[in-house]
Amino acid sequence: MKRNQEISVSNKLIQNLKDKGFQIHKYYAKTTKSIYLKLDYGVCCGIRISDHKGKKKYRYKFNLIKQYKGPKLVIDKGYLRMFYDYNTHIKSLHCL
Repeated sequence: MKRNQEISVSNKLIQNLKDKGFQIHKYYAKTTKSIYLKLDYGVCCGIRISDHKGKKKYRYKFNLIKQYKGPKLVIDKGYLRMFYDYNTHIKSLHCL
């Protein structure tokens, strides 16, 4: 399974977050191209980088999804979730 784009996005994001002092753990999904970033040992909200919609049972606050179209902010069972198209927003990551 090729996930070159997702890896590139995650590496840029990880470098920016590490420069700001975050501790990052990176996990790869076994059956999809998704990459999950856990910040500061899970104390901060996680980040999901993927090419598809997520599973309903998981509620990641930050979602970078390839070619995402839809609402940017969603309240899902009391959880605020944010969605971004990573092709559009990766260019602005150097500004974080």
